[in-house]
Amino acid sequence: MAVLKDHFLRRSPHGRPARRSHPFRPRGTMNLESRGNAARALRVLISLAHERPLRLRVSGHCMAPLVLEGAIVEVEPARLYWPGDVLALARSDGQLVLHRMLGYRPSIRGFELVTRGDASPASDAPVAPTQVLGRLCGGNCAPSAVRVPVRHRLWAVASFLRLVIGRLARTVRS
Repeated sequence: MAVLKDHFLRRSPHGRPARRSHPFRPRGTMNLESRGNAARALRVLISLAHERPLRLRVSGHCMAPLVLEGAIVEVEPARLYWPGDVLALARSDGQLVLHRMLGYRPSIRGFELVTRGDASPASDAPVAPTQVLGRLCGGNCAPSAVRVPVRHRLWAVASFLRLVIGRLARTVRS
């Protein structure tokens, strides 16, 4: 899984990258549950992303070869996310991950997003749109991760339809 590291890379006043860790977060992978205020921390990150794209370091191989481990990516929020978009989101365990969106599914609280890493065999647990930090908009990654080609969008839709058909087949059998 592509886990986003806990520090942000910002530009210094002189235009050079300046590495700064947030003073209230422990070192290591970013785990929003570690402070017990996951929703508030995510809202703060999203508000920061509205000002300018956040630069985050990726740890993991689930989005390889488009986004490699150690890559620095930029993430910014969008009004609507489409199947095939690469999103940074907070999982239910509080960890920030970078995965491709496959589609939306209805739930009691509205719609949830279904995501999966490109190199992952199974999809993630659905997440609420409020858990999405933003869409990949640049950084040290393949151009097709930012400007998603039609074939990647079709792959995402086909993967989502396979999940839906599999769920329907299990429901009919039982």
